Amino acid sequence: MFSLVSFGAKGEGLVAQQNIPAGTLLISEPSSLRVTLINGDMSSAAGTDVSRQFSSMNPEERKVVTKLANNYDDNDEILGIYKTNAMIISPTESALFPWVCRANHSCVQTATIFQPRAWPPAALLQ
Repeated sequence: MFSLVSFGAKGEGLVAQQNIPAGTLLISEPSSLRVTLINGDMSSAAGTDVSRQFSSMNPEERKVVTKLANNYDDNDEILGIYKTNAMIISPTESALFPWVCRANHSCVQTATIFQPRAWPPAALLQ
């Protein structure tokens, strides 16, 4: 349905390999990292929280996260990766979904994030 494609210096992204009917479930995955938001922003402790979660990952999970783009000049590489790729999932929380954030997209909404309260993984629908 889609494949992981390299875009050189821009990193890797998921690109559709066929027409995908509207309503098709593309990806369902649990978050790798989560941060609590205060008034819509990350707290000053977010870096510590992300580092703690990252440290508890196994080496393969860490490799997946470190291969994601980092558009920030932070001293904390993992926090930069998080800020580049995470999405807000509720008024009080943001999360990083490594496959969802690689979905080919534009600034014009072409996909919907669907997350029922009783179902923890994020789902991306075309």
